[in-house]
Amino acid sequence: MKFLLDQDVYALTERFLRGLGYDVITASEAELSKSFVVAEKARHRIRKME
Repeated sequence: MKFLLDQDVYALTERFLRGLGYDVITASEAELSKSFVVAEKARHRIRKME
């Protein structure tokens, strides 16, 4: 399972999920923060990761 975390998710949650072995990318890592089209861009980037 892959997770895209936005800026409202605390770093603790990110570390927890990564520690469990989940693929995690933050909105800022994907250069999607503060964007109106975050969901659409995220969908395309996640498809590329698969």
